[in-house]
Amino acid sequence: MRKTAPVLLALGCALSLFACSARKDASEPVLSGTLEESLVEATATVEAVDPAERTVTIRRENGKRLTLPVGEQVKNLSRVEVGDEVRVVYYESIAFDVRPPGGDAKPEGTVAEAIRTPVGAQPGASDARMLTVTATLAEINRAMPSVTLRGPEGATRTIKVRDPKKLDKVKVGDLVEIHYTRALAVSVQTPDPGGGD
Repeated sequence: MRKTAPVLLALGCALSLFACSARKDASEPVLSGTLEESLVEATATVEAVDPAERTVTIRRENGKRLTLPVGEQVKNLSRVEVGDEVRVVYYESIAFDVRPPGGDAKPEGTVAEAIRTPVGAQPGASDARMLTVTATLAEINRAMPSVTLRGPEGATRTIKVRDPKKLDKVKVGDLVEIHYTRALAVSVQTPDPGGGD
C-alpha cells in the first residue's frame, strides 16, 4: 500500500499556511488564473546514512542513486535507517492576479513557509515558497489575442491569451502579479514488515 497521506497532508498544511500569509493585506483581484501547474510524487529507498557528514543516499524507482545533504533543520536524522522508504511530493505552479492601478497590490519578493516534524517522530519536512513579480499591462491585442506586459525594469514581454473573453475584464495600466509557487514535502516511512496493507 502506498502511504502518501502524511506527505500530502504536510504539503497541504504548508501551502495553506503559505497562502494565508501570502494573501494578507492584498485587495481582491479583478482577474486571476493559473498558467501552469504540476504535482509530482516520487518514491525512493534509503541505501546509506552518514550521520557525520549528514548525508543520505537513496535509490529512486528508476534505479538511479542520489546522495542528498541533510540540513541541520532535520532533527530526526538518527531515526533514518537503510531500507526506509522516502516519499517526496513536489508541487509547482505559475499563477497571476490582475489588479487596478493604485490598488492594494501584494509586495514583490519571496514568501516562505516551512513545517518540520517534531523531535522523536519519523523525519519529514515541507517547504513552500512563492516568488511574486509585478508587471504593468502595457498593451492588449484582441486580434491575436495577446497582452504585452512591462516589467519593473522596463522590459516587455508579449503573452498569448488562451481565453479571449478574459480580456474584457482588464485594461491597459492594470497591474499583473505573477506568482511562481514551489512546494516540497518529504516523509520517511519504514516499510511494513508484514508486507501487507
